[in-house]
Amino acid sequence: LLHLPPPPPSIYASELLWKQRYQPPLHPPLHHAIADDYLAAATFDRERHERLLRERREQEQREMLEKQQKEKERERMEREREREREKQEREEKERRDQENAASKLVSRHFEESLRLANQKTSLYNRGTYLQRERSMSWSLLNSLAPSRQEHERLRA
Repeated sequence: LLHLPPPPPSIYASELLWKQRYQPPLHPPLHHAIADDYLAAATFDRERHERLLRERREQEQREMLEKQQKEKERERMEREREREREKQEREEKERRDQENAASKLVSRHFEESLRLANQKTSLYNRGTYLQRERSMSWSLLNSLAPSRQEHERLRA
C-alpha cells in the first residue's frame, strides 16, 4: 500500500474528508465536565486518603491503648505475685519462729526434767547410801554386840 500513488484529488473533495474525519462536537466542549470529574476524583482520593490516615491513627491509638492495658495488667500481676511471695515468706518465717519457740520450750522442759531427775537420783543415791551406812552400822553394832543368847548367858 505504501508504494501506490495517492488517489487523484478530484474524487474526494477535501471538504468531505475534513467533515468525515473531524466533525465538530454536537455539544459544547467538555473542559468544565472534565475539570469537574477531575475535581470530584481528586476530592474522593483526598477524602479516601484522609479516611485511611484517620483509620490508621485510630488503629494505632487502639493498639497503644491495648498495649498500655496489657502493661498495666502485667504490672498488676507482678505486684500481686510480689505480695503473695512476701505473704508466703512472712508465713514461713512465722512458722519457723513458732517451731523454734516450740523446740526451745521442749528443750527447756527436757532440761528441767533431766535436772530434776538428776537431783532426785542424787538424793535417792545419797539416801540409799545413808540407809546402807545406817544398816551397815547397825549390822556392825549387832555383830559387835553379843547375841541375846550370849547376853543372857553372861548375865546369869
